[in-house]
Amino acid sequence: MVATLGAVACLGAAADDGGSGSGGGGVASGGAAASSGGAASSGGAGGELVTSTGGSGPVSGGSCGTAEVRALFAASCTNSLCHDASLPAAELDLTVLDPAAAMSGVPGALCSDSLLVDPGSPATSLLFTKVDQAVPACGDRMPIGTALDAAGISCIASWITRLATDPPPCETCGAATCTDLLVDPANCGTCGYACDEGQICSAGECEGCPDGETSCGSGCVDLLTSAEHCGSCGASCGAGQACVDGECACDSAMSVSFAADVAPLLEASCADRACHGGAMPKEGLDLRLMASFDDLVGVSASQCQDGRLLVSPGAPEQSYVLQKMLGTDLCSGSLMPKANMPLSETEIAIVSSWICAGALED
Repeated sequence: MVATLGAVACLGAAADDGGSGSGGGGVASGGAAASSGGAASSGGAGGELVTSTGGSGPVSGGSCGTAEVRALFAASCTNSLCHDASLPAAELDLTVLDPAAAMSGVPGALCSDSLLVDPGSPATSLLFTKVDQAVPACGDRMPIGTALDAAGISCIASWITRLATDPPPCETCGAATCTDLLVDPANCGTCGYACDEGQICSAGECEGCPDGETSCGSGCVDLLTSAEHCGSCGASCGAGQACVDGECACDSAMSVSFAADVAPLLEASCADRACHGGAMPKEGLDLRLMASFDDLVGVSASQCQDGRLLVSPGAPEQSYVLQKMLGTDLCSGSLMPKANMPLSETEIAIVSSWICAGALED
């Protein structure tokens, strides 16, 4: 299946889970990668880039700048639980104003031998090889389960090629990255005009926060109730948690049952024959209804060597199964489930709330 600019799928720079393995209860998932790929080469007049995709011959692509690439990322890569700003997979946020500054010269979080973007060289840029090659040197082809079309691949290659010579595509106020004069408290309305401490920049003007709220970045928040800024700016609560009096706690508004909510969700999303079901489930982890509880709760994650558990009752932030669903702090592999779309925020919250409440077999 080919993803056009309007498709939604995950583009994380994630390492391969490798093999089926057995025993121990690690998390893995199957599913075939997209079946086309190839290498990029640059050539033609005026720096036009030629991209090889899927053995179909060279495809000549037009020139793309930052605006076009940001639109491509927004359409194909920044849905919830992929590369959005809240919990970006592989620590890669593709919603940023200046993706060139965020990725140029930066090693991949899970493929640290390669740079996310090597300006002027698509062939040595992890971002490009992950979307272009059917079997990248590190991990799986992205977006998972779909592939960008030839125009999208060529657009990314063209943008990387232009980065070696193009000027910054936005207002930088003399810094290395883009800034938004409408919301940047250090450059509010114009470069160099800083708001006073405790103020925010709104529509290019400095203003104070209402009583009971605190300025955090570009907005005013209540530190007693904000799940993104709980107790202090930047202190975020995990999925399925709420901020209560400035401290993260289990979300009491969610009543979750393992038998009625969690087990059916895991079976539907993860327990097909190629993954965590069938006669030989991946990593020995069976997520079918009758087996999933015993294979998860208190069981060591075989992919980790630090004693981490797949499910640590009462501690969702320390439970590896949740980290695999979020694509964060991974010992190995990539975000799961791999063959299907990532779980939604609501589905993640169901699993997290169950763990937070003690991971009971109810």
